[in-house]
Amino acid sequence: MENTQSDQIEYPVSFGTAFSIDGFGFVGKGKIQIADDKVILLGKTRWPFIAQLAIFIVLTVVIPGIGFFIALIVVSLVCVSDGTLTIDKSTISSVKRTGRKIVFKGKDPKSNGNKQGVFQSVSEEQAAAIESNLVNP
Repeated sequence: MENTQSDQIEYPVSFGTAFSIDGFGFVGKGKIQIADDKVILLGKTRWPFIAQLAIFIVLTVVIPGIGFFIALIVVSLVCVSDGTLTIDKSTISSVKRTGRKIVFKGKDPKSNGNKQGVFQSVSEEQAAAIESNLVNP
């Protein structure tokens, strides 16, 4: 845990788990910053599906000799970029913690729809602190 400002706390997290993906599009290691009125997700985000599909087609059809599985690996490694998403804390609901894993629902400001966020914290103590900060204003 790291205090970035007097009213904002930052936690290192890992987005998604082995059996569930983050609905906001974040993958791998990142950070979550919690302030009084907002939650900021920072990390790598997946490219849109159509972009991933286009690169996959180029790798498998246009460039001869690239195998199906190699193309999938290349797409999964290359088709990510740095991303930041600010969620209004008042839209966050259904915060559930199981061990280090935290699942919550929040309103995506880009699509204006509710999505499910999934991440794991470094420790269970940190997960409890994140859960408390997400639930309490």
